[in-house]
Amino acid sequence: MIARIHRPVSAYDEIVLHVPAEVPPGGPRQQCTCTGPDEDDRISVYTFWIYANIPLPVQLGAVGTPDPSRKPPQHIGGLSLVGREELTVRWKEYPDYAEYLQSFREDTKVHFDQLLFDSLSDGIKQLLLSPVKGERPLRIWWSNEALELDDIAWEPFVFGQSRARRLSGVRGRPRGTLPPLPLLPEQPLRLAIFDPTRLAPRALHEALDGLGPGVKPIWLEEKEPRVALSRAVRAGCEGLHIVADGSVPYGVEGLLEFPGGATLSPTELISLLRGSRITLLSLSEPEEPLRCFGGPPTVFRSFARVARELDDGPTTVAQLAPIPPSELSRFWSTLYRRFAESLDVEDAFMHATPCPQRVPVVLYLRHRFGRQFVRLDRMPEIDLVSSPDAAAQLNGAAEGSAALAVTGKLLNAVVALEQRYPALKRALNSKLLLTHERERQNTLTSYLEALLAREKSP
Repeated sequence: MIARIHRPVSAYDEIVLHVPAEVPPGGPRQQCTCTGPDEDDRISVYTFWIYANIPLPVQLGAVGTPDPSRKPPQHIGGLSLVGREELTVRWKEYPDYAEYLQSFREDTKVHFDQLLFDSLSDGIKQLLLSPVKGERPLRIWWSNEALELDDIAWEPFVFGQSRARRLSGVRGRPRGTLPPLPLLPEQPLRLAIFDPTRLAPRALHEALDGLGPGVKPIWLEEKEPRVALSRAVRAGCEGLHIVADGSVPYGVEGLLEFPGGATLSPTELISLLRGSRITLLSLSEPEEPLRCFGGPPTVFRSFARVARELDDGPTTVAQLAPIPPSELSRFWSTLYRRFAESLDVEDAFMHATPCPQRVPVVLYLRHRFGRQFVRLDRMPEIDLVSSPDAAAQLNGAAEGSAALAVTGKLLNAVVALEQRYPALKRALNSKLLLTHERERQNTLTSYLEALLAREKSP
Protein backbone atom coordinates (compact mmCIF):
# COMPACT_ATOMS: atom_id res chain seq x y z
CA MET A 1 0.00 0.00 0.00
CA ILE A 2 1.35 3.41 -0.97
CA ALA A 3 1.40 5.99 1.79
CA ARG A 4 -1.16 8.65 1.01
CA ILE A 5 -1.37 12.32 1.75
CA HIS A 6 -4.46 12.77 3.89
CA ARG A 7 -7.27 14.72 2.32
CA PRO A 8 -7.32 18.35 3.39
CA VAL A 9 -10.23 19.55 5.49
CA SER A 10 -11.23 23.18 5.04
CA ALA A 11 -14.24 25.45 5.36
CA TYR A 12 -13.18 27.02 2.04
CA ASP A 13 -13.25 25.88 -1.58
CA GLU A 14 -9.72 26.27 -2.92
CA ILE A 15 -7.78 27.25 -6.04
CA VAL A 16 -3.97 27.42 -6.21
CA LEU A 17 -2.05 29.63 -8.64
CA HIS A 18 1.47 28.21 -8.48
CA VAL A 19 4.44 30.07 -10.00
CA PRO A 20 7.60 27.89 -10.03
CA ALA A 21 11.04 29.37 -9.49
CA GLU A 22 12.81 27.41 -12.24
CA VAL A 23 13.61 29.18 -15.49
CA PRO A 24 13.07 26.68 -18.34
CA PRO A 25 15.75 26.27 -21.02
CA GLY A 26 15.60 28.50 -24.12
CA GLY A 27 12.53 28.29 -26.30
CA PRO A 28 9.50 30.22 -27.47
CA ARG A 29 7.85 30.06 -24.01
CA GLN A 30 10.95 30.98 -22.01
CA GLN A 31 9.97 32.14 -18.54
CA CYS A 32 12.22 35.18 -18.24
CA THR A 33 13.40 36.78 -21.49
CA CYS A 34 15.42 39.97 -21.95
CA THR A 35 14.26 41.55 -25.19
CA GLY A 36 16.44 44.64 -25.22
CA PRO A 37 19.92 45.84 -24.25
CA ASP A 38 18.58 47.66 -21.20
CA GLU A 39 17.41 46.00 -17.98
CA ASP A 40 14.26 48.15 -18.19
CA ASP A 41 13.34 46.50 -21.49
CA ARG A 42 12.86 43.08 -19.92
CA ILE A 43 9.79 41.05 -20.66
CA SER A 44 9.31 38.25 -18.15
CA VAL A 45 6.79 35.48 -18.79
CA TYR A 46 5.78 33.47 -15.72
CA THR A 47 3.82 30.24 -15.80
CA PHE A 48 0.82 29.79 -13.53
CA TRP A 49 0.02 26.14 -12.84
CA ILE A 50 -3.56 26.06 -11.59
CA TYR A 51 -4.91 23.53 -9.09
CA ALA A 52 -8.45 23.23 -7.75
CA ASN A 53 -10.82 20.97 -5.83
CA ILE A 54 -13.94 22.35 -7.55
CA PRO A 55 -15.12 22.75 -11.17
CA LEU A 56 -14.02 26.12 -12.57
CA PRO A 57 -16.31 28.35 -14.65
CA VAL A 58 -13.55 29.30 -17.12
CA GLN A 59 -11.60 27.61 -19.91
CA LEU A 60 -7.96 27.32 -18.91
CA GLY A 61 -4.87 26.65 -21.00
CA ALA A 62 -3.76 23.07 -21.57
CA VAL A 63 -1.54 21.45 -18.97
CA GLY A 64 1.07 20.25 -21.48
CA THR A 65 4.63 21.57 -21.30
CA PRO A 66 7.25 21.78 -24.07
CA ASP A 67 9.86 20.24 -21.78
CA PRO A 68 8.79 16.82 -20.38
CA SER A 69 11.58 16.93 -17.79
CA ARG A 70 9.94 19.95 -16.13
CA LYS A 71 6.46 18.63 -15.60
CA PRO A 72 4.65 20.29 -12.71
CA PRO A 73 3.41 18.21 -9.76
CA GLN A 74 0.02 16.65 -10.43
CA HIS A 75 -1.24 17.66 -6.99
CA ILE A 76 -0.49 20.45 -4.53
CA GLY A 77 -2.00 20.21 -1.07
CA GLY A 78 -4.50 17.59 -2.22
CA LEU A 79 -5.73 19.76 -5.13
CA SER A 80 -5.49 18.48 -8.73
CA LEU A 81 -3.72 20.20 -11.60
CA VAL A 82 -6.40 21.61 -13.93
CA GLY A 83 -4.74 24.14 -16.20
CA ARG A 84 -1.93 26.45 -17.17
CA GLU A 85 -1.93 30.22 -17.70
CA GLU A 86 0.66 33.00 -17.90
CA LEU A 87 1.67 36.32 -16.40
CA THR A 88 3.61 38.59 -18.77
CA VAL A 89 5.45 41.46 -17.10
CA ARG A 90 6.85 44.26 -19.30
CA TRP A 91 9.09 45.85 -16.71
CA LYS A 92 9.69 49.06 -18.66
CA GLU A 93 6.00 49.99 -18.31
CA TYR A 94 5.99 49.64 -14.54
CA PRO A 95 6.81 52.36 -12.01
CA ASP A 96 10.01 51.60 -10.17
CA TYR A 97 9.88 50.45 -6.56
CA ALA A 98 10.42 53.97 -5.17
CA GLU A 99 7.57 55.40 -7.26
CA TYR A 100 5.34 52.51 -6.21
CA LEU A 101 5.90 53.21 -2.49
CA GLN A 102 5.61 56.98 -2.85
CA SER A 103 2.27 56.69 -4.58
CA PHE A 104 0.82 55.09 -1.44
CA ARG A 105 2.41 57.58 0.92
CA GLU A 106 0.83 60.46 -0.99
CA ASP A 107 -2.56 58.75 -0.94
CA THR A 108 -2.92 59.05 -4.72
CA LYS A 109 -4.43 56.59 -7.16
CA VAL A 110 -1.77 54.31 -8.58
CA HIS A 111 -1.88 53.32 -12.23
CA PHE A 112 -0.40 49.97 -11.23
CA ASP A 113 -3.85 48.37 -11.22
CA GLN A 114 -4.37 48.44 -14.98
CA LEU A 115 -0.77 47.47 -15.69
CA LEU A 116 -1.04 44.42 -13.46
CA PHE A 117 -4.40 43.40 -14.81
CA ASP A 118 -3.17 43.71 -18.41
CA SER A 119 -0.27 41.40 -17.53
CA LEU A 120 -2.60 38.50 -16.71
CA SER A 121 -3.74 35.98 -19.28
CA ASP A 122 -7.42 35.93 -20.26
CA GLY A 123 -7.98 32.73 -18.27
CA ILE A 124 -6.68 34.25 -15.02
CA LYS A 125 -8.68 37.45 -15.58
CA GLN A 126 -11.89 35.47 -16.08
CA LEU A 127 -11.16 33.39 -12.99
CA LEU A 128 -10.73 36.51 -10.84
CA LEU A 129 -13.68 38.38 -12.32
CA SER A 130 -16.06 35.40 -12.25
CA PRO A 131 -15.25 33.57 -9.02
CA VAL A 132 -16.90 30.25 -8.39
CA LYS A 133 -20.33 30.61 -6.82
CA GLY A 134 -21.31 28.30 -4.01
CA GLU A 135 -22.29 28.02 -0.38
CA ARG A 136 -18.70 28.01 0.84
CA PRO A 137 -16.27 30.94 0.62
CA LEU A 138 -13.55 30.69 -2.03
CA ARG A 139 -9.85 30.81 -1.20
CA ILE A 140 -7.33 31.58 -3.95
CA TRP A 141 -3.75 30.73 -2.99
CA TRP A 142 -0.86 32.53 -4.67
CA SER A 143 1.99 30.03 -4.31
CA ASN A 144 4.91 32.02 -5.67
CA GLU A 145 8.53 30.90 -5.88
CA ALA A 146 9.79 33.85 -7.99
CA LEU A 147 11.29 36.26 -5.44
CA GLU A 148 11.08 39.34 -7.67
CA LEU A 149 7.26 39.10 -7.65
CA ASP A 150 7.02 39.09 -3.85
CA ASP A 151 7.68 42.78 -3.17
CA ILE A 152 4.52 44.11 -4.80
CA ALA A 153 1.12 43.93 -3.15
CA TRP A 154 -0.43 42.37 -6.26
CA GLU A 155 -3.58 41.14 -4.56
CA PRO A 156 -5.07 44.56 -3.66
CA PHE A 157 -4.60 45.76 -7.23
CA VAL A 158 -6.00 42.61 -8.80
CA PHE A 159 -9.04 42.53 -6.51
CA GLY A 160 -9.61 46.20 -7.32
CA GLN A 161 -11.84 48.79 -5.73
CA SER A 162 -14.18 46.28 -4.09
CA ARG A 163 -13.62 42.71 -3.00
CA ALA A 164 -16.04 40.07 -4.22
CA ARG A 165 -18.09 38.71 -1.34
CA ARG A 166 -16.62 35.60 0.29
CA LEU A 167 -13.44 35.74 -1.84
CA SER A 168 -10.16 35.28 0.04
CA GLY A 169 -6.78 35.84 -1.61
CA VAL A 170 -3.81 34.47 0.35
CA ARG A 171 -0.14 33.75 -0.19
CA GLY A 172 1.61 30.47 0.56
CA ARG A 173 1.48 26.82 -0.37
CA PRO A 174 -1.41 24.75 0.98
CA ARG A 175 -0.24 21.92 3.18
CA GLY A 176 -1.88 19.56 5.65
CA THR A 177 -4.66 20.91 7.85
CA LEU A 178 -3.76 21.75 11.43
CA PRO A 179 -6.44 21.73 14.14
CA PRO A 180 -7.68 25.02 15.63
CA LEU A 181 -6.64 25.68 19.21
CA PRO A 182 -9.19 25.77 22.04
CA LEU A 183 -10.46 28.91 23.80
CA LEU A 184 -12.66 29.14 26.87
CA PRO A 185 -16.20 30.36 26.00
CA GLU A 186 -15.68 33.95 27.21
CA GLN A 187 -11.90 34.19 26.89
CA PRO A 188 -10.64 37.26 24.97
CA LEU A 189 -7.87 36.89 22.42
CA ARG A 190 -4.57 37.99 23.91
CA LEU A 191 -2.61 40.22 21.53
CA ALA A 192 1.05 40.90 22.39
CA ILE A 193 2.35 44.17 20.92
CA PHE A 194 6.07 44.80 20.53
CA ASP A 195 6.92 48.46 19.95
CA PRO A 196 9.12 49.25 22.96
CA THR A 197 10.21 52.74 21.87
CA ARG A 198 6.77 53.71 20.54
CA LEU A 199 7.88 54.36 16.96
CA ALA A 200 4.59 53.27 15.41
CA PRO A 201 2.19 55.85 13.95
CA ARG A 202 -0.12 57.38 16.53
CA ALA A 203 -3.16 56.08 14.64
CA LEU A 204 -1.95 52.50 15.12
CA HIS A 205 -1.48 52.92 18.88
CA GLU A 206 -4.95 54.41 19.20
CA ALA A 207 -6.43 51.50 17.25
CA LEU A 208 -4.67 48.87 19.35
CA ASP A 209 -5.66 50.55 22.60
CA GLY A 210 -9.35 50.61 21.69
CA LEU A 211 -10.13 47.10 20.46
CA GLY A 212 -12.92 46.38 22.92
CA PRO A 213 -13.55 43.44 25.27
CA GLY A 214 -12.90 40.71 22.66
CA VAL A 215 -9.16 41.48 22.49
CA LYS A 216 -6.79 41.93 25.40
CA PRO A 217 -3.70 43.98 24.35
CA ILE A 218 -0.48 43.12 26.17
CA TRP A 219 2.21 45.75 25.56
CA LEU A 220 5.66 44.20 25.72
CA GLU A 221 7.96 46.72 27.41
CA GLU A 222 11.16 44.70 27.13
CA LYS A 223 13.70 46.34 24.78
CA GLU A 224 15.35 43.15 23.53
CA PRO A 225 13.06 41.44 20.99
CA ARG A 226 14.00 37.85 21.95
CA VAL A 227 13.20 38.53 25.60
CA ALA A 228 9.94 40.26 24.71
CA LEU A 229 8.75 37.51 22.35
CA SER A 230 9.65 34.83 24.88
CA ARG A 231 7.42 36.63 27.37
CA ALA A 232 4.55 36.68 24.86
CA VAL A 233 4.92 32.93 24.39
CA ARG A 234 4.95 32.26 28.15
CA ALA A 235 1.86 34.46 28.58
CA GLY A 236 -0.06 32.21 26.18
CA CYS A 237 -0.84 35.01 23.72
CA GLU A 238 -2.77 34.07 20.59
CA GLY A 239 -1.57 36.99 18.45
CA LEU A 240 1.59 39.06 18.07
CA HIS A 241 1.89 42.51 16.47
CA ILE A 242 5.45 43.62 15.73
CA VAL A 243 6.35 47.19 14.76
CA ALA A 244 9.77 47.01 13.15
CA ASP A 245 12.04 48.37 10.50
CA GLY A 246 13.71 45.97 8.12
CA SER A 247 16.30 45.31 5.48
CA VAL A 248 17.26 42.70 2.90
CA PRO A 249 21.07 42.74 3.30
CA TYR A 250 21.86 39.98 0.82
CA GLY A 251 18.93 40.47 -1.53
CA VAL A 252 17.17 37.26 -0.42
CA GLU A 253 16.43 36.89 3.30
CA GLY A 254 14.77 39.74 5.15
CA LEU A 255 15.69 40.92 8.64
CA LEU A 256 13.50 42.72 11.16
CA GLU A 257 15.44 45.59 12.74
CA PHE A 258 14.83 47.30 16.08
CA PRO A 259 16.22 50.36 17.92
CA GLY A 260 19.58 49.66 19.49
CA GLY A 261 20.78 47.43 16.67
CA ALA A 262 18.87 44.21 17.49
CA THR A 263 17.66 42.12 14.54
CA LEU A 264 15.48 39.04 14.06
CA SER A 265 15.71 36.63 11.14
CA PRO A 266 12.84 34.38 9.99
CA THR A 267 14.68 31.36 11.40
CA GLU A 268 14.89 32.98 14.83
CA LEU A 269 11.22 33.96 14.73
CA ILE A 270 10.16 30.40 13.94
CA SER A 271 12.36 29.06 16.72
CA LEU A 272 10.95 31.52 19.27
CA LEU A 273 7.29 30.94 18.34
CA ARG A 274 7.19 27.21 17.51
CA GLY A 275 4.90 25.26 19.82
CA SER A 276 3.26 28.42 21.19
CA ARG A 277 -0.34 29.58 20.94
CA ILE A 278 0.66 32.50 18.70
CA THR A 279 -1.08 31.72 15.43
CA LEU A 280 -1.34 35.25 14.00
CA LEU A 281 1.67 37.51 13.43
CA SER A 282 1.28 41.06 12.13
CA LEU A 283 4.15 43.13 10.71
CA SER A 284 3.77 46.90 10.40
CA GLU A 285 6.12 49.82 9.78
CA PRO A 286 7.28 52.53 12.19
CA GLU A 287 6.25 56.15 11.60
CA GLU A 288 9.54 56.94 9.86
CA PRO A 289 11.21 53.82 8.42
CA LEU A 290 14.87 53.94 7.51
CA ARG A 291 15.87 54.59 3.90
CA CYS A 292 18.85 53.12 2.10
CA PHE A 293 21.10 55.97 0.91
CA GLY A 294 18.11 58.30 0.75
CA GLY A 295 16.10 55.94 -1.46
CA PRO A 296 12.83 54.15 -0.70
CA PRO A 297 12.38 52.44 2.69
CA THR A 298 13.56 48.83 2.77
CA VAL A 299 11.12 47.70 5.45
CA PHE A 300 8.37 46.51 3.08
CA ARG A 301 10.69 44.38 0.98
CA SER A 302 11.95 42.92 4.26
CA PHE A 303 8.41 42.13 5.43
CA ALA A 304 7.75 40.23 2.18
CA ARG A 305 10.91 38.16 2.58
CA VAL A 306 10.34 37.46 6.28
CA ALA A 307 6.70 36.47 5.80
CA ARG A 308 7.42 34.04 2.96
CA GLU A 309 10.19 32.34 4.96
CA LEU A 310 7.98 31.71 8.00
CA ASP A 311 6.86 28.50 6.37
CA ASP A 312 6.31 26.59 9.61
CA GLY A 313 5.41 29.69 11.56
CA PRO A 314 2.19 31.57 12.25
CA THR A 315 -0.23 32.97 9.69
CA THR A 316 1.20 36.40 8.89
CA VAL A 317 -0.37 39.73 7.94
CA ALA A 318 2.34 41.80 6.25
CA GLN A 319 2.24 45.45 5.20
CA LEU A 320 3.91 45.85 1.76
CA ALA A 321 3.59 49.61 1.29
CA PRO A 322 2.57 52.66 3.34
CA ILE A 323 -1.09 52.69 4.36
CA PRO A 324 -2.82 56.05 3.92
CA PRO A 325 -3.45 57.62 7.34
CA SER A 326 -7.20 57.58 6.73
CA GLU A 327 -7.10 53.78 6.43
CA LEU A 328 -4.47 52.80 9.00
CA SER A 329 -6.57 52.85 12.16
CA ARG A 330 -9.68 51.46 10.45
CA PHE A 331 -7.81 48.48 8.96
CA TRP A 332 -6.10 47.24 12.12
CA SER A 333 -9.05 47.82 14.45
CA THR A 334 -11.43 46.06 12.03
CA LEU A 335 -9.03 43.15 11.54
CA TYR A 336 -8.57 42.41 15.24
CA ARG A 337 -12.16 43.01 16.34
CA ARG A 338 -13.54 40.78 13.62
CA PHE A 339 -10.89 38.12 14.34
CA ALA A 340 -12.02 38.04 17.97
CA GLU A 341 -15.61 37.46 16.78
CA SER A 342 -15.11 34.88 14.02
CA LEU A 343 -11.77 33.34 15.15
CA ASP A 344 -10.97 33.15 11.41
CA VAL A 345 -8.22 35.48 10.19
CA GLU A 346 -9.33 35.19 6.55
CA ASP A 347 -12.84 36.29 7.41
CA ALA A 348 -11.35 39.16 9.45
CA PHE A 349 -9.02 40.13 6.61
CA MET A 350 -11.90 40.22 4.10
CA HIS A 351 -13.88 42.48 6.41
CA ALA A 352 -10.88 44.76 6.94
CA THR A 353 -10.18 45.12 3.20
CA PRO A 354 -13.51 45.81 1.48
CA CYS A 355 -11.58 48.20 -0.81
CA PRO A 356 -8.31 46.27 -1.25
CA GLN A 357 -6.59 48.87 -3.43
CA ARG A 358 -6.48 51.31 -0.54
CA VAL A 359 -4.79 48.87 1.86
CA PRO A 360 -1.52 47.33 0.55
CA VAL A 361 -1.49 44.48 3.05
CA VAL A 362 -1.28 40.75 2.21
CA LEU A 363 -2.01 37.54 4.10
CA TYR A 364 0.43 34.62 4.26
CA LEU A 365 -1.73 31.70 5.36
CA ARG A 366 -0.51 28.65 7.32
CA HIS A 367 -3.80 27.53 8.87
CA ARG A 368 -5.92 25.94 6.21
CA PHE A 369 -8.95 24.76 8.19
CA GLY A 370 -10.75 28.11 8.20
CA ARG A 371 -10.52 28.98 11.90
CA GLN A 372 -7.46 29.30 14.05
CA PHE A 373 -9.37 28.89 17.33
CA VAL A 374 -12.55 27.19 18.53
CA ARG A 375 -14.55 27.72 21.72
CA LEU A 376 -14.54 24.72 24.03
CA ASP A 377 -18.32 24.49 23.96
CA ARG A 378 -18.15 24.00 20.15
CA MET A 379 -15.61 21.18 20.20
CA PRO A 380 -16.70 17.63 19.29
CA GLU A 381 -16.23 14.80 21.77
CA ILE A 382 -12.88 13.66 20.40
CA ASP A 383 -9.27 14.15 21.44
CA LEU A 384 -7.69 17.12 19.69
CA VAL A 385 -4.45 15.45 18.60
CA SER A 386 -5.06 11.90 19.62
CA SER A 387 -2.76 8.92 19.08
CA PRO A 388 -3.02 5.22 20.02
CA ASP A 389 -0.98 5.60 23.18
CA ALA A 390 -1.57 9.18 24.39
CA ALA A 391 -4.09 12.00 23.98
CA ALA A 392 -2.84 15.56 23.97
CA GLN A 393 -4.01 17.70 26.88
CA LEU A 394 -5.60 21.04 26.05
CA ASN A 395 -2.61 22.97 27.34
CA GLY A 396 -0.43 20.96 24.95
CA ALA A 397 -2.56 21.55 21.87
CA ALA A 398 -0.21 24.19 20.46
CA GLU A 399 2.75 21.83 20.69
CA GLY A 400 0.61 19.11 19.17
CA SER A 401 -0.20 21.32 16.20
CA ALA A 402 3.48 22.11 15.72
CA ALA A 403 4.32 18.41 15.83
CA LEU A 404 1.63 17.65 13.25
CA ALA A 405 3.15 20.19 10.88
CA VAL A 406 6.46 18.30 11.06
CA THR A 407 5.07 14.78 10.85
CA GLY A 408 2.74 15.77 8.01
CA LYS A 409 5.81 16.73 6.01
CA LEU A 410 7.30 13.34 6.87
CA LEU A 411 4.36 11.55 5.28
CA ASN A 412 4.51 13.81 2.23
CA ALA A 413 8.19 12.94 1.83
CA VAL A 414 7.35 9.22 2.07
CA VAL A 415 4.75 9.62 -0.68
CA ALA A 416 7.31 11.31 -2.92
CA LEU A 417 9.89 8.58 -2.27
CA GLU A 418 7.43 5.77 -2.98
CA GLN A 419 6.33 7.37 -6.22
CA ARG A 420 9.90 7.86 -7.38
CA TYR A 421 11.32 4.56 -6.11
CA PRO A 422 8.56 1.88 -6.13
CA ALA A 423 10.97 -0.71 -4.75
CA LEU A 424 10.97 1.15 -1.41
CA LYS A 425 7.22 0.74 -0.81
CA ARG A 426 7.42 -2.47 1.21
CA ALA A 427 10.37 -1.32 3.32
CA LEU A 428 8.85 2.06 4.12
CA ASN A 429 5.38 0.80 4.93
CA SER A 430 6.72 -1.79 7.37
CA LYS A 431 8.02 0.93 9.68
CA LEU A 432 6.02 1.27 12.90
CA LEU A 433 6.72 5.00 13.02
CA LEU A 434 4.91 5.55 9.71
CA THR A 435 2.04 3.27 10.72
CA HIS A 436 1.65 5.15 13.99
CA GLU A 437 1.69 8.51 12.19
CA ARG A 438 -0.88 7.41 9.60
CA GLU A 439 -3.24 6.41 12.42
CA ARG A 440 -2.76 9.76 14.12
CA GLN A 441 -3.36 11.67 10.89
CA ASN A 442 -6.54 9.64 10.32
CA THR A 443 -7.74 10.58 13.79
CA LEU A 444 -6.94 14.22 13.09
CA THR A 445 -8.92 14.14 9.84
CA SER A 446 -11.92 12.65 11.62
CA TYR A 447 -11.74 15.33 14.30
CA LEU A 448 -11.54 18.16 11.76
CA GLU A 449 -14.48 16.80 9.77
CA ALA A 450 -16.55 16.51 12.96
CA LEU A 451 -15.58 20.06 13.95
CA LEU A 452 -16.49 21.40 10.51
CA ALA A 453 -19.88 19.68 10.74
CA ARG A 454 -20.41 21.16 14.21
CA GLU A 455 -19.57 24.64 12.87
CA LYS A 456 -22.26 24.31 10.18
CA SER A 457 -24.92 23.30 12.69
CA PRO A 458 -27.09 26.02 14.32
